[in-house]
Amino acid sequence: MPTAGVLASGRRCSRPSSMRATRSATRSTRDRSWLISSTAVQARAGGFDHTVSDKPTVHDYLAFLREAGFVEAGTVWQVGDDRVLVGIR
Repeated sequence: MPTAGVLASGRRCSRPSSMRATRSATRSTRDRSWLISSTAVQARAGGFDHTVSDKPTVHDYLAFLREAGFVEAGTVWQVGDDRVLVGIR
Protein backbone atom coordinates (compact mmCIF):
# COMPACT_ATOMS: atom_id res chain seq x y z
CA MET A 1 0.00 0.00 0.00
CA PRO A 2 1.55 3.40 -0.98
CA THR A 3 2.45 5.78 1.80
CA ALA A 4 1.04 9.32 1.69
CA GLY A 5 3.58 11.65 0.14
CA VAL A 6 5.50 8.84 -1.62
CA LEU A 7 5.08 8.31 -5.36
CA ALA A 8 4.94 4.84 -6.94
CA SER A 9 8.55 5.36 -8.06
CA GLY A 10 9.55 5.69 -4.39
CA ARG A 11 10.30 9.41 -4.65
CA ARG A 12 8.88 11.64 -1.97
CA CYS A 13 6.30 14.23 -2.88
CA SER A 14 6.40 17.32 -0.74
CA ARG A 15 2.86 18.40 -1.57
CA PRO A 16 0.44 15.54 -2.24
CA SER A 17 -2.50 17.84 -1.54
CA SER A 18 -1.39 20.24 -4.28
CA MET A 19 -1.17 17.28 -6.68
CA ARG A 20 -4.75 16.32 -5.80
CA ALA A 21 -5.85 19.92 -6.33
CA THR A 22 -4.18 19.97 -9.76
CA ARG A 23 -5.87 16.68 -10.77
CA SER A 24 -9.19 17.95 -9.50
CA ALA A 25 -8.84 21.23 -11.44
CA THR A 26 -7.91 19.30 -14.61
CA ARG A 27 -10.89 16.98 -14.18
CA SER A 28 -13.18 19.97 -13.60
CA THR A 29 -11.91 21.68 -16.78
CA ARG A 30 -12.36 18.47 -18.79
CA ASP A 31 -15.89 17.99 -17.45
CA ARG A 32 -16.78 21.60 -18.22
CA SER A 33 -15.35 21.21 -21.73
CA TRP A 34 -17.48 18.10 -22.29
CA LEU A 35 -20.58 19.89 -21.03
CA ILE A 36 -20.01 22.79 -23.43
CA SER A 37 -19.48 20.40 -26.36
CA SER A 38 -22.56 18.31 -25.61
CA THR A 39 -24.66 21.46 -25.19
CA ALA A 40 -23.47 22.73 -28.57
CA VAL A 41 -24.39 19.42 -30.21
CA GLN A 42 -27.86 19.46 -28.66
CA ALA A 43 -28.40 23.02 -29.84
CA ARG A 44 -27.53 22.12 -33.43
CA ALA A 45 -30.51 22.44 -35.76
CA GLY A 46 -31.83 19.03 -36.72
CA GLY A 47 -29.80 17.17 -34.11
CA PHE A 48 -28.36 13.82 -35.06
CA ASP A 49 -31.46 12.07 -36.34
CA HIS A 50 -30.02 9.70 -38.90
CA THR A 51 -31.59 6.61 -40.39
CA VAL A 52 -29.56 3.98 -42.19
CA SER A 53 -31.68 1.84 -44.46
CA ASP A 54 -28.93 -0.38 -45.89
CA LYS A 55 -27.20 -1.83 -42.81
CA PRO A 56 -24.44 -4.40 -43.43
CA THR A 57 -25.21 -7.90 -42.17
CA VAL A 58 -22.78 -10.22 -40.41
CA HIS A 59 -22.28 -11.94 -43.76
CA ASP A 60 -21.30 -8.59 -45.30
CA TYR A 61 -18.71 -8.01 -42.56
CA LEU A 62 -17.29 -11.50 -43.05
CA ALA A 63 -17.05 -10.82 -46.80
CA PHE A 64 -15.29 -7.49 -46.06
CA LEU A 65 -12.70 -9.34 -43.96
CA ARG A 66 -12.10 -11.91 -46.69
CA GLU A 67 -11.81 -9.17 -49.34
CA ALA A 68 -9.26 -7.44 -47.10
CA GLY A 69 -7.02 -10.49 -47.34
CA PHE A 70 -8.03 -12.58 -44.35
CA VAL A 71 -7.92 -16.29 -45.21
CA GLU A 72 -10.38 -17.23 -42.50
CA ALA A 73 -13.07 -15.10 -40.91
CA GLY A 74 -15.78 -16.03 -38.48
CA THR A 75 -17.79 -15.21 -35.39
CA VAL A 76 -16.02 -16.09 -32.12
CA TRP A 77 -18.62 -14.69 -29.70
CA GLN A 78 -22.25 -13.65 -29.98
CA VAL A 79 -25.04 -12.63 -27.59
CA GLY A 80 -28.17 -11.42 -29.33
CA ASP A 81 -27.20 -8.88 -32.00
CA ASP A 82 -23.76 -8.26 -30.45
CA ARG A 83 -20.89 -10.28 -31.86
CA VAL A 84 -17.13 -10.34 -32.27
CA LEU A 85 -15.66 -11.30 -35.64
CA VAL A 86 -12.08 -12.44 -36.12
CA GLY A 87 -10.04 -12.71 -39.28
CA ILE A 88 -6.84 -14.75 -39.70
CA ARG A 89 -4.33 -13.81 -42.40
